[in-house]
Amino acid sequence: MSFRGLGYVCTVEPLYEIEACNTRVTICRHVYEPSTDTWLAMQVLEKLLATAEKPRIVLDVGTGTGILAACASLANTYVVAIDVSPCAAKCARMNLANTLSDVVQCDNLTCIRPLHEVLVVYNTPYLPVEDGEELGLEALAWSGGAREAIRTMRMMRSWGKGWRALLVAAETSPFADILSEAERLGLKLKVEARAPEDMFNDVIVFTVEPG
Repeated sequence: MSFRGLGYVCTVEPLYEIEACNTRVTICRHVYEPSTDTWLAMQVLEKLLATAEKPRIVLDVGTGTGILAACASLANTYVVAIDVSPCAAKCARMNLANTLSDVVQCDNLTCIRPLHEVLVVYNTPYLPVEDGEELGLEALAWSGGAREAIRTMRMMRSWGKGWRALLVAAETSPFADILSEAERLGLKLKVEARAPEDMFNDVIVFTVEPG
């Protein structure tokens, strides 16, 4: 089946299935496969959704296969899964078919109006790229450095109060730029989890909320 969007046509081809959050998730060709960063983000997400301050809505930006959205949906929370890639949007729609969720193809949060009682989850494409380097649609799932995390914080800051964001980055992004921007925006940033030291990528999962 082909799916057209943003001038790009892809054929969504299921590759295999994995089990996560007591559900089966289909991994698709041309869509970012869950990795260490995904599992770290999932651990923090599950912890946040288990609290009494559970959000009314979860926005899973850069949803990919929809695996984090699927986990969030188990908390009886309405989920909107967002991805710029038409292939990822189609794959996520397959995996979220039986959940209380919607799938939207758009760029970051540009299609979402300001919300309250919301948790934004974004496993950002944190691997650094050279200035001026052009990226294809698939590469957008993993390349970008600190830019997407900073861009997301700026958009969320304009929403005022009543939100929290769970973001993924790497210290090589560099993470110092994210810390500096959070301080400039008056946001509270807390590192929630780090990948084990023997992992290839120095992945950090952190939360951001209004100061």
